[in-house]
Amino acid sequence: MEQIILHQTPTAELVALISTAVAEQLQKQQVPTEKEPLKLLTRHETARMLGISLPTLHVWTKDGTIQGGKIGSRVRYRLTDVEEALRKIKIEPRDKTGWRL
Repeated sequence: MEQIILHQTPTAELVALISTAVAEQLQKQQVPTEKEPLKLLTRHETARMLGISLPTLHVWTKDGTIQGGKIGSRVRYRLTDVEEALRKIKIEPRDKTGWRL
């Protein structure tokens, strides 16, 4: 069984202890990093980078294979999302003649 220990602590002291503990934990969690500028790609740049056609890019965007976003009436893709999609794409093995196995 667990032991419960009751201790009388003034409210101000308890608030100070909790504030100090929370501040220490938050400081441990913060890792200073330099943010890279957000690089957005057009549909054409994205399709070229992935090696696919624009209709295929549209289908992949609709089914969630790659994440796209609208800025006004234009669709743009984050470079990081495109790189992540490239990592997820499965490459089908082919024999020496180029046929799928």
